[in-house]
Amino acid sequence: MRASRSTEIYKMKAFGPKAESIWIGHSVKVAFESYLMVTDDDYAVAAGKKIIKPVDNAEFGHTPEVASE
Repeated sequence: MRASRSTEIYKMKAFGPKAESIWIGHSVKVAFESYLMVTDDDYAVAAGKKIIKPVDNAEFGHTPEVASE
């Protein structure tokens, strides 16, 4: 759970690694070595698939759907 929340905060463009590290309680180095994860969305983007974002992005834990082509 801590790794998934750390990854979500890190990926928010408004905050970045410093804010994520302070909020979660570890250094930026520790975040990169131990907490940040590759997500399903990352794999979908790498595969060239279009990500459909949920209407309400405020709801954490929701995995966006990948468009079928």
